[in-house]
Amino acid sequence: MPDAANNALSTSTIRVLLADDSVRWRSYLRNIVTAEERFEIVAELSNGLDAAQKTLDLRPDLILLDTSLPRFSGITVARAIRRLCPSTKVILLAQNADEKEMSAARACGSGYVAKATAQTDLIEVISGVLDARVV
Repeated sequence: MPDAANNALSTSTIRVLLADDSVRWRSYLRNIVTAEERFEIVAELSNGLDAAQKTLDLRPDLILLDTSLPRFSGITVARAIRRLCPSTKVILLAQNADEKEMSAARACGSGYVAKATAQTDLIEVISGVLDARVV
């Protein structure tokens, strides 16, 4: 039987925070995510400290975090969010499919997408993370 919280996320607007230090990548991610009507971008940030602070302020449903952000890495931010906002889901995005980063992402309960495959994999991973199928 589906969990009520997961079912609610699948039928309502999903609030997304984007954090990447590249304006170009944030734009690219925004285009992928907003192609799906159920997603709303609530903030776009360029460093880990701002991402952590905005997460506490806005309590988004989902955060897309670059692993190599300035002023706190995406992994560091994901770990903090796991403790401080456990209902917020996190997906880490990395330039390369690095096994060490993938393991760190899984250890902090986050999904992981290599930027090279974001166009084909991101929405599937987001759906899996929101449905608690992928961690």
